[in-house]
Amino acid sequence: MSENAFGKLHTIEIDREFYENAVHDYTSYLPSLLNYVEFHFGDFRTVYSSVLEKEGTVDFLILDGAEDGQQTLEQYSFFLPYMKPGTILMVHDWLTAKTELLKPILENSDVWEIQRVLTPPDSVGFVLALRKQ
Repeated sequence: MSENAFGKLHTIEIDREFYENAVHDYTSYLPSLLNYVEFHFGDFRTVYSSVLEKEGTVDFLILDGAEDGQQTLEQYSFFLPYMKPGTILMVHDWLTAKTELLKPILENSDVWEIQRVLTPPDSVGFVLALRKQ
């Protein structure tokens, strides 16, 4: 984003301490990127409803919430209507219970193409998928 001087990264934390740490870390270590980052505190459904109404689409989404498969599926389902062909989806903890409900959807989908999977020892599981249609 800084190279093309365009774009906005929206990041959210539901835990106050994690939110404050994110703001602190970007301010301390990545101040040149602050023009491209918008920090949000609260529940994704409440906060991102208005953000998505304004933005209209999601070009890139990283799912990395609690170790809760149902929550990950809810997050995916919430953002899905805003993801168009070409959207990049990254999911952390691909090999844990966090993705047990989402994983078969992406692996068996005609809509998504899994481009890359990181596995141990490099990662606890991380997937990059591209929306085809």
